Amino acid sequence: MREKGIEIGIISSGVSLRYFTGLKFITLERPILLILNTKKRKSMIFIPLLELEHVKQSLGKNIDKVLYYTDNEDPYLKLTSLIKELSSKIIGIEGSTPFRIVKPILKSLKNIEIEVIDDVVQQLRIVKDQYEYRLYKKSIRNT
Repeated sequence: MREKGIEIGIISSGVSLRYFTGLKFITLERPILLILNTKKRKSMIFIPLLELEHVKQSLGKNIDKVLYYTDNEDPYLKLTSLIKELSSKIIGIEGSTPFRIVKPILKSLKNIEIEVIDDVVQQLRIVKDQYEYRLYKKSIRNT
């Protein structure tokens, strides 16, 4: 992403969230996002407060910070504030990111450029570790 000048990556799909964080979510009306800060090489999970305990129990060490919002807060306003705070000019999002997430970013942050990062996400998901290889072998034996 950095090669493309993308400073913030937003992962929103359940499949990608599960792959990168190990968390199982179906995003409905409350956004749950993985936010990647390529400048600082940090990752953040953005969740509703009601998921905080579940996330703390389930989250691996690959997430640097947990950000949450309450039912009294506008999550989209909080998200755009975070993007402003990170001084990002180019944001990468998955193509399947719901418009209700993209629209407030476009509306609030006029100088932001948005790029689709499906190719980058796919490349990252191709990389496998030994644990994943063992799971593949086990699933093949069981079929």
